[in-house]
Amino acid sequence: MAPRSHINAVFGHFATLSGAKAYEAKAASRLFKGLQIVNNGCGDYEVYIGGADRPSDQSSFYKEARDAGFHVTYQQSAPPMQYQPNHVVGVFGSFRSVAKANALMWALSDRFFYFLDLARGPNRWLVVIPQVPIKKALSIAKEVATAGFHIQFQPGVK
Repeated sequence: MAPRSHINAVFGHFATLSGAKAYEAKAASRLFKGLQIVNNGCGDYEVYIGGADRPSDQSSFYKEARDAGFHVTYQQSAPPMQYQPNHVVGVFGSFRSVAKANALMWALSDRFFYFLDLARGPNRWLVVIPQVPIKKALSIAKEVATAGFHIQFQPGVK
């Protein structure tokens, strides 16, 4: 498996810059300093903070965010649909709006599925878990079903 060069803690995806700025200001007022907004294109403004590379940092930050009333997911810097040998991409859902996709990401985060990303499909937004080792796909599918969600796996895009 190729190393993930950097992992961001993502507070959400928003369809407008003003929506992202409002959410960033709300989070900043509650102690989350250093948040940034990136325009991922096609109407996806992401509120995030870097530096979540170590699992111990991810666990403590996730708890801190939840305790403050925020959802957080973790996203690697590699493209979410990127092909990787012996890996698949798990797709949780396909939506016409960033808001609906973000709502699913927050719901999944509440159930401790937090390595998620938002990918652009043809006229749709995909909520995905990238680069899942094939040998772990079945156990992840069972865990997802137990939590009341559905996932489909597909190869990444070359």
